[in-house]
Amino acid sequence: MHENIKKLVTALKSGEYEQTTGALRKESGFCCLGVACDIYHNETGFGKWIDGDIGWSFEIGEDRDMALLPDDVAEYFGWNARNPFFGKSSLATQNDNGATFADIAKTLETREEGLE
Repeated sequence: MHENIKKLVTALKSGEYEQTTGALRKESGFCCLGVACDIYHNETGFGKWIDGDIGWSFEIGEDRDMALLPDDVAEYFGWNARNPFFGKSSLATQNDNGATFADIAKTLETREEGLE
């Protein structure tokens, strides 16, 4: 498993982050991709959170998104997509359709992107 994905799995299991849906980050918490952005920012010092009307965006230079990973964040985790698929659905879909952070952590631990 990619070293930075291990950091994400640890964070998802830690209980430090409250889970939300529909955006990378809201006042009520983070989606799993938002946790990835937060780890990227904390580890590299790059990127910033931008508060918006319905949620927070994560911005790196001109790359700004409210729902998907910026390219640099995806690359940091070794993913070739802004919303990587594990199994038959993307991480954001899993998050928004009721998978808990613990469920998503287990998916990350047991499946490799693109193999299913």
